[in-house]
Amino acid sequence: MGHTRIQTIQYLRARPGLPWRWAENGSVLAWADGSTVAFREEVVQVLAALGPHGIPPFGAIVILLAACRGHLPTAADLLGEADLNPDARVTGPKGAMLSGAREQRVAQLEEALRQLARLADLPEELRRSVRSKCLLAEAVFEGQRPERHGTPGSLRQLAAASLQDEELNSQEPDGMGNSLLRHVEMVAAGLRPHSRETLELRLRTGLDSIPRPTRVEIPPAQRARALLEELLADPEHRPLGAAARELMAAVRLPRTLSRQEDLAIGGLSGLGNRGPLDRLLLSELAHDDLTLTLRIALNEALYLRHEPPEYEPPGSLALLLDSGLRLWGIPRVFATAAALAIVAADPRSPSVKAWRAHGTGLSPVDLLDRTSLTHHLGELEVDVHPGEALEALCEALAEEGTADTQSILVTHPDVLADPDFRRHLGGMHPGLGLIATVDREGRFALHAPPFSPRQPLAESRLDLETIFASPRGAAELRRPASDPNLPALMQMDRSPILLPIEGPVDCWTADGPGRFLATLEDRRLVSFGPPVQGGEVVHPLLPGGRTLWLERVQGLIHLVQGSTPGAPAHLVSIPPKGAPAVIELCAGDPELSAYRSGDAVLVVRDRDVQAYSLSEGRLLDRAVSPHRWHRGRFFSTAHVFHFAHWTGQGIRFDPVPLVGEAAASPVVAVFDRLGMDGPWVLNQRCQALSLATHERIQIPLPIGQAAHARNVQLSRDGHRVYVSIPDLGWHSLFDLSSGKAEILARASEDLSRLEEGAMPVLPRHGTIWKGVDALAMLPGYPLALRHPQSGWRRIAAASGTCPELRLLPMESPPAAEAVRTFQPQPRDLFAHLGCSVDLIQWPSGSRAFLDNRGILHLKSHDPALPELSLVLDLDGIAGWCSDGVRCGPAFYHPTPPVEEGARILGRIAEFVQIA
Repeated sequence: MGHTRIQTIQYLRARPGLPWRWAENGSVLAWADGSTVAFREEVVQVLAALGPHGIPPFGAIVILLAACRGHLPTAADLLGEADLNPDARVTGPKGAMLSGAREQRVAQLEEALRQLARLADLPEELRRSVRSKCLLAEAVFEGQRPERHGTPGSLRQLAAASLQDEELNSQEPDGMGNSLLRHVEMVAAGLRPHSRETLELRLRTGLDSIPRPTRVEIPPAQRARALLEELLADPEHRPLGAAARELMAAVRLPRTLSRQEDLAIGGLSGLGNRGPLDRLLLSELAHDDLTLTLRIALNEALYLRHEPPEYEPPGSLALLLDSGLRLWGIPRVFATAAALAIVAADPRSPSVKAWRAHGTGLSPVDLLDRTSLTHHLGELEVDVHPGEALEALCEALAEEGTADTQSILVTHPDVLADPDFRRHLGGMHPGLGLIATVDREGRFALHAPPFSPRQPLAESRLDLETIFASPRGAAELRRPASDPNLPALMQMDRSPILLPIEGPVDCWTADGPGRFLATLEDRRLVSFGPPVQGGEVVHPLLPGGRTLWLERVQGLIHLVQGSTPGAPAHLVSIPPKGAPAVIELCAGDPELSAYRSGDAVLVVRDRDVQAYSLSEGRLLDRAVSPHRWHRGRFFSTAHVFHFAHWTGQGIRFDPVPLVGEAAASPVVAVFDRLGMDGPWVLNQRCQALSLATHERIQIPLPIGQAAHARNVQLSRDGHRVYVSIPDLGWHSLFDLSSGKAEILARASEDLSRLEEGAMPVLPRHGTIWKGVDALAMLPGYPLALRHPQSGWRRIAAASGTCPELRLLPMESPPAAEAVRTFQPQPRDLFAHLGCSVDLIQWPSGSRAFLDNRGILHLKSHDPALPELSLVLDLDGIAGWCSDGVRCGPAFYHPTPPVEEGARILGRIAEFVQIA
């Protein structure tokens, strides 16, 4: 029999006199009445949960499990009948003492059994399932001295061993006295600190109590600065915040002089002609003895002079705010801003008290609470000056009992010159420390005693235009106001006609199931879905630069355009309706990448990372990069990788957790995959591993070869990996989504194909007839168009009964007098639309617009006639009418159109007739 087995049996063995036994060859733990306490599998799970912290005596675990099922040992089992019999008195000199001890013992036992009985009253979810029993055992036995420590080997052997009841149920006493009583008291002691509520909380969260937030005392200056940031973001209170921020530069409170210390231990401040010999300048030792003695005697020797350490005793601030007649209106806002600036500019004050002068008394004001601040701005006093409240201020300062309090009155300049106020001011004891004045024009001054006409300590004048100007935060890429002379299609925020998308893609991202957003190299932002349907130009002309990041967040499309020579990077936000907004980002090093982290966008540059607010566009934080940029949001130092993220308070660099399989082989790349949980890592074994889902994808390599960082490239979406072994001339392109590998013949085509395979297919359809230069209106044919190379075509139904409109060739050209030529228009007039336009205008005022996208717009001089827009597709014309009539291929329409080609053709005929 193995040593581990012997120890396990000794630990589990049931001794004589205990109310529980093993049954059915050690598979069931049974109570004395034959009812089941627990199965061996449950016991193994409980022991496994307790193993890391130490295992208590097995009898205590049995008592706990039995109590969960309502089984408790009786008092007779624990103490015996003799101890419970009140008539059994002990005689002799120690009888009284022994009887008292016995009664106390019985009382303790009854209290312990009451604790155990509480388990049966718990809800079933806290005592029936294996998980709840494990949690209950952890809660009861934590902090108690363990009897032994469980090992995985002993627990596995207990679960799989074939045990006999004879070896588990011993007939020999354990020689440890009444162990059952000791086990009951152990379980009862572990239950006392817990209640039903704490156990339920522990089952849900693993905690005995909900953590409460730590009360952190934030200095008043820091709270004031945070409040100013809130006010600046609020359009209603922005002038108050802007005025306070400007005044902070002018507010410099005089400092209390510190007492000179006898022992100066600060830095060196200069040279002196006297001092102790230990501060004698070393150059004096170059003199001979007599000369040095003479120089010392005549005070000509030079000594190092130390400066005392900088010390300023902390002092509180006490502010009295005037809201009298002279401060009604705008001056009251400026006075409140001055008070906020005083608090925000004084980081040494541990506390701030503020009052509003109210007749002969004071009314408290909490300057650091936004609600109280708003209430103060709405309170008006009818006093001409606050002189009568100065006595109340003296009493309030005396009650505070702080000798180092700096008292400041904020009022109007005319109050300071008022003789009646100066009379009250002269009778004040102790006097005011400072008086700050501000008027309607924004002139601010800070005066010191004796407040006579002289130069103030500080003065400033607010820039009222800046303070009351509308927030600039976001400049706008505005479309001009809708021009009624333009076609109706060009005046709409969203075009009702979808078009093919052509051009090289700069950046793209998924935009919901089956839909994509993309920026093109010609600076268009487009939205499209499956290639069987056209796309939409969301914005025709973005700021220049490469697109670093593109995403739709809460209905708004956000993107970061990189810097160009002479222009900084931009953060662009495009709402579903209305004008987009563009915000210039901080200039400096070129941008390497950008990505979203929470409610901020992080822009990675060569030396630093900047965080910008998505909602406001303002700079939130800047952090110097402690590591070399790797790709995306990741940074690396050797084989250690970090990622930068926004915590809500600042930018933080945290290590990428490489554990398990990810740590088995050196990592050569860390990356994200678009639309998938991440991050992913690529190791030297050429295995792509997900750190979130632990998925593993093996990328094939030649036998005996390994991947290296310098020979690995990834697509921008992270779904395609290019790996090369230059020494072997081996190049492979692997698709992580499909699991397909493609061996490439040479390296010259690798990087171009890396992105091509990852991009979605752009929508294309038919052949749009672009380059039309003339138009003719002839009897029998509503409209004819000419192309310089392919000649004339007329707009007509494909057959007599078919509703589809076509551009059909003409047998002979129209007469010259019926032809009108399109005239090019200045490009800057239509640059905001992303297209160029040619125009034909008739004397009646009717016009035909032809843009370079191949769309013909017909706008009649008669406003009663609906406008028409026709996509000149040789495979079938797509038509749209301003009254909602549509026709043509479904590719060009957001929803399937009703084939109303005949009605569109009739509208064209009406236009021709009255043009």
